Amino acid sequence: MGTAAADALEAMLRDAAGTPAAEAELVALERGREAHPGRTGLLLHATAGTERGTRLALASLGDADESVRLTAVKLVAGSGWVDAGDALREAMAGDPSPLVRAAAARAATGATDLRTERVLEEMARSDVDPLVRDSAARALAERAGREAPVLRAE
Repeated sequence: MGTAAADALEAMLRDAAGTPAAEAELVALERGREAHPGRTGLLLHATAGTERGTRLALASLGDADESVRLTAVKLVAGSGWVDAGDALREAMAGDPSPLVRAAAARAATGATDLRTERVLEEMARSDVDPLVRDSAARALAERAGREAPVLRAE
């Protein structure tokens, strides 16, 4: 689906939210997700801020497409769902993409639990990617109300 078509569909879904037509389009998108992986990102944006969107974002953290996982991290972080912390910690510690791990670390800045802090500390010390180490260190500093340290690449 081209960008213009995707933007038009997203606008239609946003304007018609809750109507039978929008629901039918969402169901069609969900059914076609496997055959057309590019639709997942569109579906994430179209359902953002809804319970359905949060469930999809949580499921999309394991998507093969890095851009879908990045979008999912942002949506899960802002969802306020109970499962969000566990899902973000899994993305921080285990996603193969340094961009996704870094985004998850930045998204965890507002988390106050000790488990997230421990994962961030481990990432800041030992992640193989300097972007991830820096993002984790900055998240830890922000959590503590300090200025982020300047890290040097090794």
